Amino acid sequence: MTKAKAKALPEVDTLNEFAGAERGFTERAIMLMFWKARHANPEFTITVDRADLKGFADCIKYLDVIPTIRVYRPQGLPAQQAIEAHGNRRAAPGRAAQPPKDYVVIQMVDQDGNAFVPIENNEDDLQRGKDGAAARRTRETAPQLAAQLEADIRANTISNATIQEAIEALRVLAQ
Repeated sequence: MTKAKAKALPEVDTLNEFAGAERGFTERAIMLMFWKARHANPEFTITVDRADLKGFADCIKYLDVIPTIRVYRPQGLPAQQAIEAHGNRRAAPGRAAQPPKDYVVIQMVDQDGNAFVPIENNEDDLQRGKDGAAARRTRETAPQLAAQLEADIRANTISNATIQEAIEALRVLAQ
C-alpha cells in the first residue's frame, strides 16, 4: 500500500472502538478496570467467596434488578445558535460544538440501563461500606490537614485538636 492510500484511510478512535465493542468485550473492560486500580491493587487480584456471591445475589434480588455492564463514551454537544429573547422567554447564548468526552465509562447498570446503588446485606458489609466512605473523606481532606499542620509548626502554634485530627486520619487510612 502506498503512503497516499494509507493516509486516505480514516483514523480509528480507540475510545470509540472500545465503547462500541460487542457485549463479549466485557472481559477487556474488566482488564482495564484492574489496570486503572493497579496502584491500589498491584496484584491484579480480587477474591470472591461464597459470602460475596450470596451478598451480590441478595442485593440484586432485593433491588429487583438484572445487572449488566455498560461501556460507553459520553457524547459531546452539537453547536447551538444564540436564541433571542421573546416574550417571557430569556435569551440563550450560542455555543460551539463540543467533541465527545476523552474517556469511556464502564458501569454496572440495571435492566433498563440505569445505574443503581448496591445495598449492604449484613452488619460486616455495612461496616466495610462505612470504613470505605471514611477513608475516601479522609483522602479528600488530607491535603488541607497537612497544610494546617505545616502552618501550625511554622507559627509554633500546634493545637491538640489538629494533632488529634491527624491521628484519626492516620488510623482511618491504616485500616
